[in-house]
Amino acid sequence: MSNKMAVFNKLKATMQELEWHSTFDFESYEINAEDKAFIEKKEELISNSFKKYSSSKYDICVALMEVKVRLQKSGEGSFMAWYTHLGFTKDKVSELLKTYELYIQAPHMKDYISSLSGVAVRLLTHKDVSPLLALDIMEKGVKNMEDIKEIIELALSPVEKKAIEYKSSISKKSLGAIKSIEKQIKKSSSPTELNSAKKEIEAMKKLLSDMEEDILIREKEYENKNNLKLPTSPAPMIEVPTVEEFNNASAFIDEKGHIYFVRGGIGNSEFKVYFAKTLSDYKNDFRVHGVKSPLLPYRKTRGEAYADLISYARNKKMKPLKEDN
Repeated sequence: MSNKMAVFNKLKATMQELEWHSTFDFESYEINAEDKAFIEKKEELISNSFKKYSSSKYDICVALMEVKVRLQKSGEGSFMAWYTHLGFTKDKVSELLKTYELYIQAPHMKDYISSLSGVAVRLLTHKDVSPLLALDIMEKGVKNMEDIKEIIELALSPVEKKAIEYKSSISKKSLGAIKSIEKQIKKSSSPTELNSAKKEIEAMKKLLSDMEEDILIREKEYENKNNLKLPTSPAPMIEVPTVEEFNNASAFIDEKGHIYFVRGGIGNSEFKVYFAKTLSDYKNDFRVHGVKSPLLPYRKTRGEAYADLISYARNKKMKPLKEDN
């Protein structure tokens, strides 16, 4: 009898473990028991469906890679012809194959990788991003594209950073023209060919310069039309700070004029880097916002948050705000 009870209790405990238990704070939002039960069921459905989706996406990525490897023995273009026949585009297949790379790097993080956007996948598999850096970002659980980009930029050298920064801000069409000239330079076999590429670049520079002037004229037109006025008294800053001035500054200002500083949260139990869009808002502690960045979490002490601020300001090339005595 005791053995049967033990088996029953074990089965009961197992069933309880399998039951869905939401971690959402229903009480704080005064959600009644009936709605709570309904939402928990839907939450369980969503969770289980995503697990199936995650598994399916993984299977698709693996299958694509296996077929790609198998078709390498066949005629050129056979893989593209095959996936096009299935309705896939080149960009989509590229994204899925890059996702496969991430699955291989972190097989224990299938659900996380499956939830990443295509842009996030491309950032994490960029040729300048090492597998170790990508793994570090993934293990932090960062999903937001801007946050991923920020971590990568801070980790890379200035040259590597510039490559990602430029390419991410150029349209595919423009990037295509640039790559065409790059290929022309790499494949050149004579000074004449190099000179031809040089002339093409110079012509493009002239065209781009003319377009910049057109943009300035149009901006001026919009400015006059909307009667926009630039601020006449920007926040004072220390133009060329010494190391001591930088490290002792209590606030910093970026190129947009936004001011960054450390502030306590509710109850001053935690501290974080905040920013204000104007000097007036900063001085009056009005309309200030916490900086959303995985590099700037809430800290237990003001000193820790201030160390974050110094590092962040230095990496973002901010300048110390000149405080009035």
